[in-house]
Amino acid sequence: MAVTDITGERERGSARASAGRLAALVVVALAGAALPLAAGLLFATEPAHEWTRAVQVAVGGWEHGGWRILRGGLKWLSPPVVAVGVLAMLVALVRGGRRRTAYAAAVVAAGAFVTVEAIKLGYLAFPAYRIDQTREMSGHVAMASSAFVAIVLAVSPRRRPLGTAVAGVLLVGMCVGILASRWHDAADIVIAMTVTIAWVLVARACVAVISPVMPASVGSRGATALLLVALASAGIAALLLTNGGLVPGFAPERALAAATLASVASALVLGYATLGLASAVDAWESASHTAGRPDATRPHPNHEMEH
Repeated sequence: MAVTDITGERERGSARASAGRLAALVVVALAGAALPLAAGLLFATEPAHEWTRAVQVAVGGWEHGGWRILRGGLKWLSPPVVAVGVLAMLVALVRGGRRRTAYAAAVVAAGAFVTVEAIKLGYLAFPAYRIDQTREMSGHVAMASSAFVAIVLAVSPRRRPLGTAVAGVLLVGMCVGILASRWHDAADIVIAMTVTIAWVLVARACVAVISPVMPASVGSRGATALLLVALASAGIAALLLTNGGLVPGFAPERALAAATLASVASALVLGYATLGLASAVDAWESASHTAGRPDATRPHPNHEMEH
């Protein structure tokens, strides 16, 4: 009679499942990397430019008066505060023994910010999506979204829901402040956010390759994040086509509300994707700490006596 190798069959099944999740992650990472380009092409259309003009009309004059103080705070105070805060978190992670979390946070934060700045300066090819045929993404949004990722990764799993909520409110506040300050329009904000989302998805695929363990939910989170992006993009596209074609022009107040909602939706998608990266990095840290214990690989005395 043939004896079924149940253990071997389970191991092969587990290996196939892991390979399938890894392949899904690679596809998600590639699709995520294409998000900024897709967003740039979307916002290069004439309906998107009509949307931008309507938003500028809606916030016209807001840069004067009392709002001028907030503009100065966003411009001059937020960069050093964010930079010092992120650096302090990275140092605390390293000193606390969470080096892999620090590496992931530093790579994603620096990569997203540098990518946005490189596109703005013309070092990376990108569609000229603005009305003036430039690609002036918001560096402040790139900075704030990068800091958001670092915060979510840095807080402990138990406190992560609260940390994510607080960091999300700060990120959305930065987006709304930039809109009201007339520095950038919705396109500059959303595209900068998609750059950070792309880095998060690529980083998650890299962690899955490097880490000896991979949570089962990691691949599904990436696919769901892309689905949310697709739904948000479809909504924005429908809004642009409807108001740019069937309805003559945008109402400024509605255009501003749509720009705010687009910023919030982008932040929500970024948060969901970042939580997936955080779970993968947590598993990586846990596996590395377990492997580093002296008794993790040493056979138990009772096991040696069994044979």
